[in-house]
Amino acid sequence: MRFSIFQSLFLLVVSRLSLTSGFLFDIFQPPMSVKPDLLQLTDKQSEKMLNVQLHVGDDEEGPRMAIADLIIELHHEHADYEHTSLPGADGRHHKLSSGHRRLEVLGKGHYVDLKGTQHVDMHKACWEMCWRKDKPAGTLICGFELAKDYRRNDAVLPKGEVFVSFPLWTRESLKIGQEEKRKVELQLEAYLRERDEALRAFDETDNPIMKAIFIRQAFAATDKYNAVDHHTLETIPFDHQVFPIQDDLLLTVKGLLWTRDSEQPDNHILLGHADVALAKKRYNDRLTP
Repeated sequence: MRFSIFQSLFLLVVSRLSLTSGFLFDIFQPPMSVKPDLLQLTDKQSEKMLNVQLHVGDDEEGPRMAIADLIIELHHEHADYEHTSLPGADGRHHKLSSGHRRLEVLGKGHYVDLKGTQHVDMHKACWEMCWRKDKPAGTLICGFELAKDYRRNDAVLPKGEVFVSFPLWTRESLKIGQEEKRKVELQLEAYLRERDEALRAFDETDNPIMKAIFIRQAFAATDKYNAVDHHTLETIPFDHQVFPIQDDLLLTVKGLLWTRDSEQPDNHILLGHADVALAKKRYNDRLTP
């Protein structure tokens, strides 16, 4: 369907939601009750090796830096060493967290710049699970501390604490989430049809009163489409976008790379995104150079 230049002024432009609106699946919103079996899930975690790829910067524009093959291993023991703080365990709602757990960096991530291959030293590593009762998904959060900035052109992974987080699901909760996602997607499609029909009617009439009615209808449909939390909708994965890290615990392959505002720690600053997969081999060369 072709639209006139005038009509194009009214077409929907979906803005990106602020990071805080959908961050960490809103696990820190009331009511503040923890998933009953969270500690059991965490305590069952044993030497799970993950390969994490970090993508620093904006996907659509601006400088970017890809850090490949950060190999980490999750352990269920509490982190009884000097470790970084975590947003759950050290936050206002620490009861929603499993607490600091031991995380071992087996292989340093690396990137390439004009000087060749550079390795990223990550210290004080630990991890946690955060999961609010009655929420279909929880979050796996890994925290690290960097002693210096890492740069590639204008892309920067900053000195200090950095975090990667990935949504967690059970098989049942993922199925429920996917069913709800499909319902919302069908409703979104209906809103777009409603908008397009109003714009078509606007284009076909010469009556100024009817034009005003149709354009109001187009705006109303656009408002309903915009009111949906598109970011949260995108965080509900397909089956091929998760893999098991326990018998009934699934990890989403796409996550976030972020840090905290030094002046307002509750504010999160998005640095980029992360991908995760099971590591394919045993890394005997721990902390490879």
